[in-house]
Amino acid sequence: MLVGPPLDFSFKKATNIKDLANQRPQTIRTVKAPTRTSKDRFATSTIWLSNNLLKSMEGLENLVRAVLEDPTSLSWLDLSFNDINEIGDDIAKFPNLKILYLHGNNISNINDILKLRKLCNMRALTLHGNPVETLSYYRGYIINVMPQLVNLDFSRITKSEKRQALPTGFFKVIEPALQTYNLLKKMSSEMKVLEKPQLRNLLLSHVKFHFFGMIAFAGGCTLLYKFLGADVRKRKYEAFYKTYDPDASFKKMCESGYMDSCGTPRARS
Repeated sequence: MLVGPPLDFSFKKATNIKDLANQRPQTIRTVKAPTRTSKDRFATSTIWLSNNLLKSMEGLENLVRAVLEDPTSLSWLDLSFNDINEIGDDIAKFPNLKILYLHGNNISNINDILKLRKLCNMRALTLHGNPVETLSYYRGYIINVMPQLVNLDFSRITKSEKRQALPTGFFKVIEPALQTYNLLKKMSSEMKVLEKPQLRNLLLSHVKFHFFGMIAFAGGCTLLYKFLGADVRKRKYEAFYKTYDPDASFKKMCESGYMDSCGTPRARS
């Protein structure tokens, strides 16, 4: 795991995560920025995105891949004090995440926590200051869904809390969410089996197909014209000129009197 100062994109007034990829990290709180590698990425496992105007976590994976030397090493992510209303699916792409700060946001669906279940290395999570905190079973629900946690909302989870009976209405809340979660998981695995559509060079492949098809069509039309048109006409011309006598034809035209140049014009009535 890469060790270095946090990559601090806090207080940038960013409204979406992708805007932060081209921002320069701050060093006011961290004293210095992490080392920049030869690939123009940072050698650290910590990203701070707090105190911005983010409304969603969309684009998180792309940002992490763009700024971290080793994206899988991300262990601490701070998204506190934004306006995020939903935990994004991208969060599951970082299995080594240990600390996740989401306090001071606008998350209201307790079942969003299910998206964090796969993060087996997570030890600290914050969600206080979100509408979800007002639920009576809030803390007990999270502790039971994520038994790997050690700290919740900057408060250590005690052994007695882990031994406590499940909060009232726990299964009534979690069962529909688990069914949806399992259904989405099944759909995702089934989609992986499907053959991926060709997108790269799709237009080029179609152009090649139609280009050679056009050549074949044009060649076919040319051959049809040759054998059914030009050759037939040629044979008719050959047959005509085999018996054609130009002198006899000229004499006949002169005798008809229609050509004054022949000598004796035809009497006109």
